[in-house]
Amino acid sequence: MCLALVATAFATSLWQFYFTQGLLYGMGGSLTYFAGLSLPAQWFITRNRGLVTGIAISGGGIGGLWMSPIISSILLSKGLRWTMLALAIAHLVLLMPVCMLFRARIESGRQRAKRIQRFGYRKGESPEQDKKRKFVDFSIMRDTRFCMLFVAGIFVVSGYFTPFYFISSYAQQHGVSTSTASLMVGLMNGFSAVGRIVMGLVSDRIGPINALFISTFAATLTLLFIWTFAKTTAVMFVFSILYGLCCGAYLSSTVSVSVAICGLNRLAVVAGIIYAGMAVGSLIGSPTSGAILSTIGHNTDYTGVILWSGIVMLIGTAILFALKYKTNKNMFVKV
Repeated sequence: MCLALVATAFATSLWQFYFTQGLLYGMGGSLTYFAGLSLPAQWFITRNRGLVTGIAISGGGIGGLWMSPIISSILLSKGLRWTMLALAIAHLVLLMPVCMLFRARIESGRQRAKRIQRFGYRKGESPEQDKKRKFVDFSIMRDTRFCMLFVAGIFVVSGYFTPFYFISSYAQQHGVSTSTASLMVGLMNGFSAVGRIVMGLVSDRIGPINALFISTFAATLTLLFIWTFAKTTAVMFVFSILYGLCCGAYLSSTVSVSVAICGLNRLAVVAGIIYAGMAVGSLIGSPTSGAILSTIGHNTDYTGVILWSGIVMLIGTAILFALKYKTNKNMFVKV
């Protein structure tokens, strides 16, 4: 990630930005993010898994709270190059020590091989288990519930990031200053951190699938019924806060749902597949929103963008409801 940011600072053409910010930073960010995402669940197996995962992933929202206005300020005063270099230094200083503290509770394949070489197989283990081990186990795709979660992620994330990307330009289109518009993005990120923690706690009480469905449905409602009518600064702030509170839980609750469906031992692989589907949704959603804004909205009318993001999230919410129903037909049971 640091290398990508430094390279971006000296990029001079569009393809270089695609390579540095898109490919290189994406690879580094994925390696760091998924490790941090899957590890907390390994240490809280029976209690408070949702809360702990929510606290861990809330860092993304807290970071967005202070980074958005700071980056905006540096961009305006120092330009792109110094902004990227400052971010690279921040990544190096903050993330390197944190990543060195990561510890896994479940054995990796290499650790297991070393243990067997030194001490032999434990009771109940056999060489047959090693023959079945795969680098990426796609057999989980045979599970209907997992496939539903995977497809739901594509639809939900197709609309999920749209407010984060477009609320600033939307606000400025309605006469809001640049600094105030950046504050809306920061608040959205900050309250998403609160939402992740709160819904993580709630998921431990009502079940992760219930929490995932409720939070996604609530976020969809804020898109369709608040952002659509947000014409004043006050209503835009209300939308930013409420959407942040509701949407943040999707990322944290997905981990707990994955564990509930697939078990803890395959969490890293399962989370990787789920978030790969989300990456597809992100790749589809934001460019589509931009295309709708430029063609239908003529860069001034955001109605099509809002409806697009709300409808795809509503489809994802319906799939999550079907997942809940398939898991247990009793609508009020903890799942």
